[in-house]
Amino acid sequence: MTTETELLRAVAADLDDRDAWQVYLDWLLEREDPRAELCRLQMSLEDADDEREVKELNTQINSLIDQQGETWLTGVDALNLPVRWAMHRGVVGHVAGTPPALAANARKILAAAPLLMAIQVEAWRNNSDRDLAPLAGSPLLARAREITLHGDTKRLTGWHHLITPEVRSLELSSLSFAAEDLTALVAHPWPHLEALKFTGCSFNKHAIDPLAKLKAPKLVRFDLAAGHLGPSLGAVLAALPKLRYLRIPGNEINSEALALLRPKLGQLTYLDLRGNALAGPDIAPLLKAIPRVSVLKLGGNDLGTEAVEAIAAWPGAKRLTWLDVAFDSDRGAEALANSEHLSLALERLMLGMSRLTPAMEHALLDAPRLANARIYAGKLLGRKKRQAELAAATKAANKPKPKPRTM
Repeated sequence: MTTETELLRAVAADLDDRDAWQVYLDWLLEREDPRAELCRLQMSLEDADDEREVKELNTQINSLIDQQGETWLTGVDALNLPVRWAMHRGVVGHVAGTPPALAANARKILAAAPLLMAIQVEAWRNNSDRDLAPLAGSPLLARAREITLHGDTKRLTGWHHLITPEVRSLELSSLSFAAEDLTALVAHPWPHLEALKFTGCSFNKHAIDPLAKLKAPKLVRFDLAAGHLGPSLGAVLAALPKLRYLRIPGNEINSEALALLRPKLGQLTYLDLRGNALAGPDIAPLLKAIPRVSVLKLGGNDLGTEAVEAIAAWPGAKRLTWLDVAFDSDRGAEALANSEHLSLALERLMLGMSRLTPAMEHALLDAPRLANARIYAGKLLGRKKRQAELAAATKAANKPKPKPRTM
């Protein structure tokens, strides 16, 4: 009979072999081990793009960890190392700490968590923690598939020490960047990097430009919100032609930047351009450039009614599961309600603070092609209330009229 130790040894032999992980998951499922559900959920989360799905998965994961996490981490917590542990793919596979703490305890960490895949580097406590040099040549980086780097809005030093060829996902959070920082980060290839995310970061002038030289042939996800980077970000992203997921709200992307981007958007399935500087005439050519998009977020741009009418008339709208767009007239709502291309696949229709008359609210709620969509226009439109109104009106219309009384 195969033992858990043998299964974990098979996984450790190739951490990137999803089949080996699946065999281990099946073994846990057969024994009704609660780690099986955690493993399943966490692996599903790695593949999820839909925001609602991500939220639901995180809720379930956090619930499981609240119930069982203390038990699962008892062994590693007893080591009293100056790091924090977490579960990853159903095993102790995540560690967090400062660069000196991670570097000094690397071998103990790997001995305690032989399937370690995720590292969170915390660089916010003092000046020594903002130098990545202690991680140079660390066996932790050689094993890392996911790296998250948290800072305190200040710049770090020693960026070139962070480079590791095995990493698949890199998240940089609450950091400041100058051009030399990202120059060091892209100086060597990232052959397996699939996802790059910036969260709450600030950028000096031209700091983002070196990313145009990023050598990451497998990069498919890019996420950078509220960087206010303008056309320079458009030029950078134009050098990353294989993106499938692009989230860049709040970056002052204008017509010039979008013109640079459009030829590179053909593989996208997810596009978030909310809160930028797009104009109505940008939308028709954009729609032609995104034949595969199923999530399209354009709210917070001054687009006008014509842009909404272009979306309603776009054949690609049949693929949309999420549409976020705003307008300031009933014509926009009427175009969406009467669209022959929006379909029952649409689950979310976000209309920002668009002012709708009651008649237009009813038109959207009554549109057969929008029957599966939750519709927001400053509030959630009351579909159940509308259905009750229609049922009452139908009942009243079908109610037999009283016969006239005869004398």
